[in-house]
Amino acid sequence: MIFSKLVENDDNRFTSQKNGNYYIWKTVRDVHLWKKNKEYFNFKCIGRDIFGDDEEIKNSDDEINNTDHIGDSSIKTEQNCLETFAGEVKDSMLATLQSSDPFDRGNISSLILEINSSKMVHNVHMDGVCLTVMTTLLQIEENITWKRLNDLLNGWKPIIKNYFNDNHSIKLILVAIEDIVKNNDALSKLMVKVIHMFYNEDILSEMVIIEWYEKLAEDHKLKVDAKVLYDWLCQDTEEEDDSDDEN
Repeated sequence: MIFSKLVENDDNRFTSQKNGNYYIWKTVRDVHLWKKNKEYFNFKCIGRDIFGDDEEIKNSDDEINNTDHIGDSSIKTEQNCLETFAGEVKDSMLATLQSSDPFDRGNISSLILEINSSKMVHNVHMDGVCLTVMTTLLQIEENITWKRLNDLLNGWKPIIKNYFNDNHSIKLILVAIEDIVKNNDALSKLMVKVIHMFYNEDILSEMVIIEWYEKLAEDHKLKVDAKVLYDWLCQDTEEEDDSDDEN
């Protein structure tokens, strides 16, 4: 496993050795990260597919409820896993940003390796990984300006394309943005610029943005702030359709 920091002193399950700008963690003895062991309390986290049907969610809940934990203090819930994972992703991103060249290909590859290692350790579902990566990336610095965020998104484009590379994961970008604005509507106009930038970079398509906007709750801040972009995309789509009809 690869991380940006040393093993903590009180954690006797792992050893760590520095290798360049990161540390390689190795397990001590026969440690199983998500199963109980005679000497260690370890846990299994179930990642939930947020687009799954009710039966899938029920089965996921049953799997968690039927897990044989040792003592109340030993219970580590899915939410605990996601929160810990999110903290590690943020730490890894901040460490990369503070490096001499945060957009260096090698540093970006190391960051992706760290995120993937954290995913494996905490057994996080891929939806959770995508949402965490995008939410953390867009809020990595407080009071960030559009110029700074635009530079960051362009510099870390390989990270974005690594995790958002199919129709399902791409839609999660908008889910993450919607959630960010729901918790802090002051970021709404900035997030509209992010959506527009992703459209210009061919990461988000016209139809994905249009369909997402039309399903937005009427009282959501983005329903107002993204309307100009929505109207423009609709007009552009109509003009393309008219051009196709003429041909």
